[in-house]
Amino acid sequence: MLPRFRHGLPLAAALVLGLAGLLPPAFAQATLQTFDDKAAFLAATGAANATGPLPDLGVVPEGEFRTVGSITFSPLAGAPTMYIGGASSAGVGPYWYPPIPAQFIALGQENFQADVAAPVFSMGFEIVEPAATMPAWGGTAGPTTFLVTLYNVSGPESNTQVGQFTFDAPDDVLAFVGVWSNLPFNRLTITDTTGNNDDEYFGQFYTGTTPAPPRTYTSVTSSGSAVPGATGVFTSFPQSPAVAKGGIAFLGLGSAGSSGVYYIPPNPVIPGNPVKVADLFTAIPAGAGTFTGFSQTLASSGVAAFLGAGSAQQGVYITEIPPNPIIPGNPVKVANLSTAIPSGTGAFTGFSALALGDSLAAFLGTGSAQQGVYLSAIPPNPVIPGNPVKVANFSTAIPSGAGAFTSFSALAAGGGLIGFIGSGVAQQGVYISAIPPNPIIPGNPVKVADLASAIPAGSGTFTSFSALSVRDSTVAFVGAGTSQQGVYTTGIPPNPIIPGNPVRVADLATPIPQGTGTFTSFSSVSTSGGHVAFLGSGAGGQSGIYLASILTKVIAVGDTIDGKAVSDLRLGQSGLDGGTLTFGATFADASQAVFAVYLNTYQFSGFFQPVDNLPVLNRVKGGQGVPVKFSLNGNEGLNIFAAGYPKSEQIVCDANASVDGIDQTVTAGASSLSYTSGSDQYTYVWKTEKTWANTCRQFVLRLKDGIAYRANFKFD
Repeated sequence: MLPRFRHGLPLAAALVLGLAGLLPPAFAQATLQTFDDKAAFLAATGAANATGPLPDLGVVPEGEFRTVGSITFSPLAGAPTMYIGGASSAGVGPYWYPPIPAQFIALGQENFQADVAAPVFSMGFEIVEPAATMPAWGGTAGPTTFLVTLYNVSGPESNTQVGQFTFDAPDDVLAFVGVWSNLPFNRLTITDTTGNNDDEYFGQFYTGTTPAPPRTYTSVTSSGSAVPGATGVFTSFPQSPAVAKGGIAFLGLGSAGSSGVYYIPPNPVIPGNPVKVADLFTAIPAGAGTFTGFSQTLASSGVAAFLGAGSAQQGVYITEIPPNPIIPGNPVKVANLSTAIPSGTGAFTGFSALALGDSLAAFLGTGSAQQGVYLSAIPPNPVIPGNPVKVANFSTAIPSGAGAFTSFSALAAGGGLIGFIGSGVAQQGVYISAIPPNPIIPGNPVKVADLASAIPAGSGTFTSFSALSVRDSTVAFVGAGTSQQGVYTTGIPPNPIIPGNPVRVADLATPIPQGTGTFTSFSSVSTSGGHVAFLGSGAGGQSGIYLASILTKVIAVGDTIDGKAVSDLRLGQSGLDGGTLTFGATFADASQAVFAVYLNTYQFSGFFQPVDNLPVLNRVKGGQGVPVKFSLNGNEGLNIFAAGYPKSEQIVCDANASVDGIDQTVTAGASSLSYTSGSDQYTYVWKTEKTWANTCRQFVLRLKDGIAYRANFKFD
């Protein structure tokens, strides 16, 4: 609520007038990679500071422009007056945001544009969204979603929209938002989509001229591909594929009446040929005859799992997938219609959902007047599932509720957690249970959200829940309220298991990136590594897969892949794992395919011993091979390094740095990279030179996502 600001137009009018005078934009199908970490953005894009510390220029009236460094700023038409600095002239003090004594860009509703004279491929900026630290003149704090649009405006006759994304900055900190495009742009507009009468402040801007790598959609399998272990070719893939540790599992139907569960191994690197896990010729383990159908398939580290049926039979089954050679073992039973219901009576009568976590398989099972969430431990070798144990059933008290559960629906697992949607009398919620590794005794469920939980960035409380995903200590779900629906997420600390408050990823007020209007519904969600992918829809038949934390489009109906127009998309709860997303697509010609797409986001951890991380100096004899070990949370193949990397450069030896000798070296004729599935670690054998004796060097490992990791060495 800045002083002397003109708020004369509602937001919708301001947005329309903000683009007045421009032709309706053409659209370019750009690949956008977004960042909320400035160091990662700068490392990936090579961007540099374009403005420096902002000067105190004061008011920028509507229709006027101010250039700072290489960027020209102006308020969008119909937007309130814009200030660059100018807090003193506005009568509020030396700075707009007193906790940070620096000049900021300030508006009442933040609708403005930033132009550059020559096209760039990346732009980032600092932003503060006050809440508890809101200054007296800043209005009433509330969550604000911003829509960022990139344009290539080469003249009055050309206005191409390159891409869009949305973000909601964290509160009370100097945050950062960056975007990297494979297509050039020379205008970036920022619009406040929520119309909240509160202040956000924008700081220094950064730009870069290196294009982002284009997003590559790799066809894992498609209609017309040969069915492994059977005659004919694939005709369709009716369910969402699943990915874990680089391997992809899918359900395929064939032209000769075949149906089966198939697996694309991570090594050789995708796309290898699918291998059969089970089909209609596979004997039912601990049963009679062969399978007659399959309803769900999942993958985890070293195993594939599925729900399978036979004549008067149904069960949960897993198959070991050895790393080399890739020849799946025979399926083994986890539970079937002869399995006694743990903590219940009689045997199971059916199974309706499946989830895989770290060394465990979870499922929803039913019996006579019974239903529950159950799990079985899956030891690594040999794969012999343990007896199922109960996580929750109709005798389990509803946490933070009344009475016991009366039904269960969605199920998800990951990282030692099992999540489920459970209902009771006039109750429903999302719940999780921690699963210790040994012995497998599930903890009591705890509430993530229920019908008494306030809807983040919405009004009232939730009225229902649907899709669910759990991975990497994060729970993501689709929740609804009165005339509301959205995708929400919350982190789960390891001990004690007390979920944080859910936060909004997207809802019905969120603009569709590179689409029209706002989302109208959400139908599936997948989470991994702090990111969330979801399937969202909009008016006019819009439907697509979108990725957050900063919201961007991955693929949408109407886009073209391999020369064909997409007409339908499928995303499952296990569709996202690390930097890989897998999805099913149907095309306008009725053909279908399963795709893997690299999202330019590796989940790096390391370096591991024998290399110490900064600021330690690793001491080694020149000429030795150093095994540099790290993990990407799965097998991402061997084509992971940026061009020209890894490399090293001489640095000044720091006399005050801690020094630790490398206690493991190897003899190496040349540098090499390998991956070990058992430890989930990469090893890059770095061949050092004898001529480096008595010097210090910094080893730089830059991945294809542009982020560099460094370690320092002292050579004897």
